[in-house]
Amino acid sequence: DALPICLNCHSTMNRDDIFKVAPKGVIFETEGQLLQYKEKILLQVVANRTMPFLNKTGMTENERMIMNRFFTQ
Repeated sequence: DALPICLNCHSTMNRDDIFKVAPKGVIFETEGQLLQYKEKILLQVVANRTMPFLNKTGMTENERMIMNRFFTQ
């Protein structure tokens, strides 16, 4: 499940050492919040591979494909 990777920075209780608040105020704590940003997530995570920022969390290609399947099914 790739969602915990996103929650390091995109939650109300960030655990990231740099991003103490969610970048651009984007929170992914519920399925509704994820779906609200579906197109942007697909673009940034799957297509452009620019998220996680500098791949700080070490997101794998398999995790990117899980995200892709989640949003395209």
